[in-house]
Amino acid sequence: MAGNLLVIIGSGAIPADYISCSGFTASLQSGIDNSGSSPDSNITILYRIADASDVAASNYTIAQAGAGSLGVAAMLRISGWATGDPVNSTNVYSALQNSATPSMGNSALSIARAVPQLLLMISVCVSGDSPFTSATASAYTITSSDSNPSWTEVVDSFVNLYSGTSRLSMAVAYATSVNTSNITAWSATLAADTSGNADAYQGVLAVILQPTNATGTNALHSATPIVFNNAGVDVGTTGTNTLLAVSPTMFDQLGRGETVVWTEQIKPPATWVSETK
Repeated sequence: MAGNLLVIIGSGAIPADYISCSGFTASLQSGIDNSGSSPDSNITILYRIADASDVAASNYTIAQAGAGSLGVAAMLRISGWATGDPVNSTNVYSALQNSATPSMGNSALSIARAVPQLLLMISVCVSGDSPFTSATASAYTITSSDSNPSWTEVVDSFVNLYSGTSRLSMAVAYATSVNTSNITAWSATLAADTSGNADAYQGVLAVILQPTNATGTNALHSATPIVFNNAGVDVGTTGTNTLLAVSPTMFDQLGRGETVVWTEQIKPPATWVSETK
């Protein structure tokens, strides 16, 4: 459905060879480089807001950078999203372990949860042993002053990499919660089918916050205008305005202000008296 949030989670066995998918944006890229001959691993979280093309899509192609070989991937569709990076916070675990019962998780944390949220827990194991180790995950747990929510596992699988030179397993589980107390620890119980050389283990706890509409009302700013009279003095009221009436000066086509009719002056006839000598 258009407007839904699409999340792809993928893993690999080379630290910087992260997965990608056309139209998706990376929210998390975390790789562990154990140096030398020790196995390495990486985890990627991609997201996208679905549109009409996703409604019509029948498949998605996931690629991996470099010479890496993709391990396991999972995709989630989450309804009710709007826009932007959905992952509010993450905590990453990584270590080398050589055990049939490896541990996964971190403690002494303080991860805030402001609103109802979706929690993702991801665990990855890359084994170079012969025979290879596959680590399955269970007993997903977060610790807080509230109870641990109910977890649903969406994938717990493995694949052989590089023509059978290593094996990668990945598990992903999610839980929804309305609790808002800080998360102080998280963990998952792993079970490896063999033990031998040290294997690379990596895990991520991701907190996705539910988008919510703001509550309450927004008051518009109201201000009383200052009104000035014709003299520029604040009178404090709307008052009245008296229009100034002025008689206009009219001009004719020759541009004169007015026309004056001239009358020829009439002079009395002169009486001449001849001078007597």
